[in-house]
Amino acid sequence: MDTSKELSQIWEKYDNRFSERVQQVLNRKYVYACPQKKDILITGINPSFNDGDLLELPRNSYCFSAPDFETNRHYKKIDKRLGANRVNADYLDVLYYRDNRQTFFDVIRKEGAHGLSFLAEQVRLSQQIVEDLSPKLIIVMYAPFVWGKNARIKKSGQWSNVWMGYTFEHLNVPEIHCGEVCRITGLIDSAERVSHDSINETKLKGTIVLFTTMSRYQKSEKRLTPEQVEVLYQFAKKQR
Repeated sequence: MDTSKELSQIWEKYDNRFSERVQQVLNRKYVYACPQKKDILITGINPSFNDGDLLELPRNSYCFSAPDFETNRHYKKIDKRLGANRVNADYLDVLYYRDNRQTFFDVIRKEGAHGLSFLAEQVRLSQQIVEDLSPKLIIVMYAPFVWGKNARIKKSGQWSNVWMGYTFEHLNVPEIHCGEVCRITGLIDSAERVSHDSINETKLKGTIVLFTTMSRYQKSEKRLTPEQVEVLYQFAKKQR
């Protein structure tokens, strides 16, 4: 899959269709990770954009390895949580616009149908990437709803908040106190899934998912540690 080509087509399709506030973010273009096939996949929500950053970067891709790793503060924070399992892990942001506000997702969503479809097409691309990588353990740092965690059936019988549309089984792992541990059991049978017409069966059945956070306000006893990553990794390897 040519990620750059796919994103270029999405940006071209939605250019100049948004309010000035959102268009300013689109004008920064997209940035994407280049994850390799590893047993552990860490996911974030979108690349950052800081004051002074270039609107157009020398390149629009980055890797969870040298030299990008040494210059990325976010990567260094993740590294502290992984410990020795750093070598078994890679990283992916599930959205590709550049902004520091995690809540900007809602700003785009509220732009209407084209805002939702702009986001959905990015999530669809990310889901295909994750399926191709087929990791044993996924650590979701932000936006669990994107995975289908908050999907619900309305009184009308229709699904809402489906997005990727994975189904989950909650697991009790006593050593883990930094979030919720689940096992992927399949896909929601709904046309609301972003990949409903391209992914009929998931390769991720049995994959362990930890829904956690990287918030700096999180209590120390609730933070992900290298020891907990190791427990989950060993557990995940027995599932698939």
